[in-house]
Amino acid sequence: MKHKNHVCGYQERHAVIQFVAAHGMIATLDRYYNKLTDAMRETQRKKICQWIAKTEHIECMAMSPSTAKKRCWCKPSTTLATKQCGGKDKERATAMLMSDLTGTRHPLFLVLRMTKSKIKTVVQETLKVRQGFGKRLWSSVEPLEAKNTCVIYGNPTTWWNVTISLDFLKFHFGKRPDQATKNVLLLWDDFSAHWTDEVVAYAESINVVL
Repeated sequence: MKHKNHVCGYQERHAVIQFVAAHGMIATLDRYYNKLTDAMRETQRKKICQWIAKTEHIECMAMSPSTAKKRCWCKPSTTLATKQCGGKDKERATAMLMSDLTGTRHPLFLVLRMTKSKIKTVVQETLKVRQGFGKRLWSSVEPLEAKNTCVIYGNPTTWWNVTISLDFLKFHFGKRPDQATKNVLLLWDDFSAHWTDEVVAYAESINVVL
């Protein structure tokens, strides 16, 4: 198996997932990725863990002849469908995607529209405990996060803010084992919520260079 810039098809991913279940992660890395360096091996281990989190989807795609060897999303041959959104011009969501130099994609951060409560204490509770969602809706959102390896927020503007910027830094960089001795370079745009004093100070405290 070639490893440089190699993108696995669904069939191959499914085979790896099954091998992990039967023989464990170390044996799988030895079997499929024995020529990788230690650093690349660790990257591949994380990638396999992401595949395992999506086992149901990968299995479904691997079983279909039309998608078994597919490696990426393909643009449809027909015009994409549109829909009316309750009289409004559009529905909106904000997504933050991140990948590293090895090409590994890290968990998605997603902000969806969520109506704000008129009760101040309820607003504070939803932001602190449930990422902006009410109790009933949170019971549906939390399983979605686990199933799709992502983090989902809700607010009335569907907009990225300082709180989410801080949570993003804490989630991806706040608990890494080499935090005290190794700097990490994070490249993100000049959106104002990325560059407040609070965000910059926290990034510096965990050795993240913005």
